[in-house]
Amino acid sequence: MMISNPLFKEFILPELQTQCRFLQYPLYHLDGAEQIRHLDDLLSIPELRAIQWTQVAGQPPCMQYLPELKRIQAAGKNLVILVEPKQVEVLLENLSSRGLLLVTTVPTVEDAEALLRQAEKLTHD
Repeated sequence: MMISNPLFKEFILPELQTQCRFLQYPLYHLDGAEQIRHLDDLLSIPELRAIQWTQVAGQPPCMQYLPELKRIQAAGKNLVILVEPKQVEVLLENLSSRGLLLVTTVPTVEDAEALLRQAEKLTHD
């Protein structure tokens, strides 16, 4: 997050490529909107299987980044997003369910079952 894109390309990208070739299921934890400047480089790593999008306090919710989330999926990467329950509907309406993992919590089993029923209706692919 705190490195320029030229320095990312020089020092970080080669190491990430090496790690991704070594690991069976490499996942990159994209922590905040500041890392969007590195997204094209991350998506260029063929062995990178998934990107975890993290909503950072003080930044807009993930729904504000639908173009970037769609780019991740278009590049063939799986997507892991930690979301609030109220965000599930918008994300499922706008993203492919293929390779999508939405992680959320609700206070009761009944709420969880209701959210699952809603998700089943919205899931496509």
